[in-house]
Amino acid sequence: MKFLVALVLVVFANNVTAKKSYRGHRLMSVKAADKQQLDVLEHMMKTAEPWLDIWSYPVVNRTAVFRVPPSSYGMFMSRMGLANISVTLMENDVEDFLKRSSLPVSGPHAETSPFSGWTGGFTTHTYYKRYGEIVSLLTGMGNTFTSLVKEVGVLNTQTYEGRTISYIRFGTPGDKPVIFIEGLIHAREWIVGGTVMYFMDRLVSRYSLDADAKFLLDTYDIYVVPVANPDGYEYSHTSQRLWRKNRSSHRNGCRGVDLNRNFDAFWRTEGVSTNCNSDIYCGPSVFSEAEAQGIRNKVAEINTGGQRLHAYLAVHSYSQLVLTPYSYDYVKPDNYAEIESAAAAMTQALRLPFNTDYTWGHGPTTLYPVSGASDDWAMLGGGARYTYTYELRPKEANFEISPTNIIPNGYEFWLSVVALGCNMNGVSATCDF
Repeated sequence: MKFLVALVLVVFANNVTAKKSYRGHRLMSVKAADKQQLDVLEHMMKTAEPWLDIWSYPVVNRTAVFRVPPSSYGMFMSRMGLANISVTLMENDVEDFLKRSSLPVSGPHAETSPFSGWTGGFTTHTYYKRYGEIVSLLTGMGNTFTSLVKEVGVLNTQTYEGRTISYIRFGTPGDKPVIFIEGLIHAREWIVGGTVMYFMDRLVSRYSLDADAKFLLDTYDIYVVPVANPDGYEYSHTSQRLWRKNRSSHRNGCRGVDLNRNFDAFWRTEGVSTNCNSDIYCGPSVFSEAEAQGIRNKVAEINTGGQRLHAYLAVHSYSQLVLTPYSYDYVKPDNYAEIESAAAAMTQALRLPFNTDYTWGHGPTTLYPVSGASDDWAMLGGGARYTYTYELRPKEANFEISPTNIIPNGYEFWLSVVALGCNMNGVSATCDF
């Protein structure tokens, strides 16, 4: 009897922790030719009926990409047919697609840049690190680089699953303008974590060797939250590779909020869903989620005694874009000319080492309109003068990208932050490195 109970418990545990398979799921591209067709696609996204995983969002005359499970395929194709929406099969089996995508790649995008000559100092950059290891590395950096790391701490909120959200503050003595970097607010975008870790490592490991690292740390305080969504990130490793949201529980047993729809920036007005099953669910109320609250509180603390937040970088993937504010509507901030001038320099830096096809543009025009995003809030509520959303590699629809891309992608990101630092108004610097 004891053996039977033990066996049942083992089977139950295995079922709980078994990874979701995407066998038979299809990757479909669609294109809305007019507003009427766009309304059909947006209705499906907002209602989550049939259930869809949105990889890129529909805009008139621009391709959108959905992952369609086998159970939804018939309904999906029927609705597309009734609306006369053009559909193309991109991948017949997402499970196979993910496995192929994770394999090492060759060619110039997979090699270390001849301009960098550096592959790591404090840590290596050859695989995607889990959250616990990332937290340990932050502590290690603080203990090792005592003159360059001012703080290693946790945001003053705790996630639904009881995790703390770690951050690190880099800089040399004195309070300086702040660059705030937020990573992995969307759980499945693993290349973001690798890229941000490379950036942090290079910042401290090369300070005494490279003029650009010295410039950044002598000119700015740099706060980094490498994993803004630790519950979702861990879940994407253990259970569902393509999980996007956090893991908070809501009515009807559905899980998760899209944290990049939960900030106080015209919340729940554009590009969101109020259906908690949707991947773009904005939450039951503005700042309902601990992760968003923690970032809000840290920015308020940074600005205590005066406006210190100068730039806010929200790092995502995929599409190879640098997006400028605002995203909630087709409007721009008053200082859009200087924001866009810096964006052009950042994008040129991203292209420099490998000629990677990055472009920049206004958020809603270049990608799609969205409300409640952290970058808009950082300007509207956090007082930042410069805010940008990165969409890193790859350009094509995919969240599974080989770790061989971490170093070159990290180096491109590094150069872009240096370019931003050299091109922000109000910061006097000579940047002929």
